[in-house]
Amino acid sequence: MGDSIDVRHKPEHHEHYPEPTKGHDVETQKKLIALHLNRFGHITSEEAIRLYGITRVAAIIPILRKRGMDIKPHLEYDHNNKSRHWSVYELDTVTKY
Repeated sequence: MGDSIDVRHKPEHHEHYPEPTKGHDVETQKKLIALHLNRFGHITSEEAIRLYGITRVAAIIPILRKRGMDIKPHLEYDHNNKSRHWSVYELDTVTKY
């Protein structure tokens, strides 16, 4: 079976990730996703949920693009189950938010 992430378990905060906050408003969500992209270069929906509690990263990406971030999506597939796939949003260049 492919690797799966239990999104119910939120790991302890790690110093490499932007600090999560409670009660994310859209502006906070945009900032967290932008910071993550600038630091790591990519994000998936599962990462956004697990790390920041953001469930609609796909809705945030077009807003960040309008603000000048060059974000490209591509699909990745589970090696053992080709019907299981997910989007990875990659930042082409580091962009100030």
